[in-house]
Amino acid sequence: MPDQITELKPEQLRRICDPSTFDFETTDDLPTLQDFIGQERAMRAVDFGAGIASYGFNIFALGLPGSGRTTLVRKHLERIASEEEVPSDWCYVNNFADPHHPKALRLPPGQGIVLRNDMAELVDRCRQDIPRAFESEEYQEAREKIIKETQEQQAAAFEALQKEAQEWGFA
Repeated sequence: MPDQITELKPEQLRRICDPSTFDFETTDDLPTLQDFIGQERAMRAVDFGAGIASYGFNIFALGLPGSGRTTLVRKHLERIASEEEVPSDWCYVNNFADPHHPKALRLPPGQGIVLRNDMAELVDRCRQDIPRAFESEEYQEAREKIIKETQEQQAAAFEALQKEAQEWGFA
């Protein structure tokens, strides 16, 4: 038990700061904190989990909703990842020879999304250009020429067959 009890006046129960001592107008002017105050143990656990380089290990963060656990883990992992080599992109594409076994393409970092966007653009262009190609006058002329040549070849073959049949006495 304390030897002496000191009674405090109401103005002694709070501390007042002089705003002119600060280098900012509002807290919006302050830089965002890069660390999570009081979360050293959690960050060590994330470091430990991220350091396990074996397949099948995960990081499980437990905490109340809104406590910042997801933000803490994501930001800390982003910081760790920024110091690592950027991994390759892996894209899986159709294997026309064996549709049940897609082909894996290893691309330089960031090129997977470029490939995806380029392929989408190619498909869109093909959907527009292929029908146009079959409607062109040049295509129609080439088609008619092939049909005419084929009909002429069929007629010549049939005529030769008839001639041979007559020679053998079948007609």
